[in-house]
Amino acid sequence: MLPKYSKYEIQMLIQNKLNEVGGNNFAMDRQLIHDMLDEGTFWQSSHYIAAAEILETTPQNLVAMIPKESLDSISFRAEKNTEEINHVVEEVNDIFELLAYQLKIGGIE
Repeated sequence: MLPKYSKYEIQMLIQNKLNEVGGNNFAMDRQLIHDMLDEGTFWQSSHYIAAAEILETTPQNLVAMIPKESLDSISFRAEKNTEEINHVVEEVNDIFELLAYQLKIGGIE
């Protein structure tokens, strides 16, 4: 499964929100905001809670995973889906998810 948001995406949402409403409109420690926007920061629960407050959402939404899609509706040229076909499709889907995850977190340029 893929995360709904990567840390980078959350940081961009925070930056956009701060630019939109002004960074001084939030009653929180300036160092905490600075840490959230720093790409080297290892996020802890306090960062997600503060980010959720800025983005007007919940921390659970920020760390949610995108549900895995069902492969049952995929249509093949074969007359019926065999276990072998289903296994290959699941492997390809797993590879695609790993690639998408790497792209999402910025691991592949």
